Amino acid sequence: MKNFLNSYFFINKINNNFLKINTILTSIKFCLTKKVNGIRLDKALSLILNQYSRNCIQKWIKLKQILINNKTAEADMIISGYELIIIKPKKNFFLNKTEKKVIKLDIIYEDNEIIILNKSAGLVVHPAIGNLSGTLFDNLLEIYPFLINVPRAGIVHRLDKNSSGLMVVAKSIKSYIHLVNQLKMHIVQRKYLAMVWGIPKLNGMINAAIMRNPHNRIKMTVSKNFNAKPALTYYERLATGIINKKHISLIRCNLKTGRTHQIRVHMQWLGHGIVGDNLYGKKYSKSLIFNRQALHAYKLGLIHPKNNLKLKWRINLPDDISKLITFSGIKWI
Repeated sequence: MKNFLNSYFFINKINNNFLKINTILTSIKFCLTKKVNGIRLDKALSLILNQYSRNCIQKWIKLKQILINNKTAEADMIISGYELIIIKPKKNFFLNKTEKKVIKLDIIYEDNEIIILNKSAGLVVHPAIGNLSGTLFDNLLEIYPFLINVPRAGIVHRLDKNSSGLMVVAKSIKSYIHLVNQLKMHIVQRKYLAMVWGIPKLNGMINAAIMRNPHNRIKMTVSKNFNAKPALTYYERLATGIINKKHISLIRCNLKTGRTHQIRVHMQWLGHGIVGDNLYGKKYSKSLIFNRQALHAYKLGLIHPKNNLKLKWRINLPDDISKLITFSGIKWI
């Protein structure tokens, strides 16, 4: 594969004078510029190599697989600019060396360029602290070993662990970049069904920037801070029922941006938290036993990266949310 890093990974970064690439597939070699002057090494690399998680980069540093000016790198080193960075990750870096348990994936559609799958609730997408194995990432590499050469094993976007629904995975570098650009240009259509507490307005738009909660790093929050990222959610109330003398509504959400926990944060901010969401709606936890947030990505639309055809997929609600709807007295077809 001809110098794919030059061709695909860092086109935008090169244009912004972040770095210059002169390497091939098996290693990453580049020079930093003054754009990252004064930043810790691990943070600088996570900004530049945004196809890889910060956890992944920190592990490369810990395993001494990153050199800076031909010396072993340390995570807390401060960048002064123009350092030579060499990264030589092991090809089996992400593979769990213990016994691997392959989870059967619910594949909705597959061709030579993309995979459309229905992620089950409880399945973590990317490895992270506390979930280093058994993730969607791991399973994709087990089933499709060639995805080791695609950023994030081809995973273009993510769903929270306890959310379910449609995701797209790219099977090649070119398709990955094509789909990432579609996301950035808001071409990819993602629609969700959710059960929320109360009775929200019949329809509405939530235009509220989101950032990580400074008091709880696990959570995101709506904020007017200049570091907050724009987030836009459209919603529509479809029906309302009652559980334990509390109103509960079925809504449809259409994402125009894809921030972490976006729907969960926006609906909680609106005063209508997602049913079962213990992170953002703990005040409701005793009123209903539902062991995950009732949020499901049921529609996905995109332009095929090879033939440019507009494609759409739709899947049914999972059994647990369907039973919740029935229990609330809502009739949903």
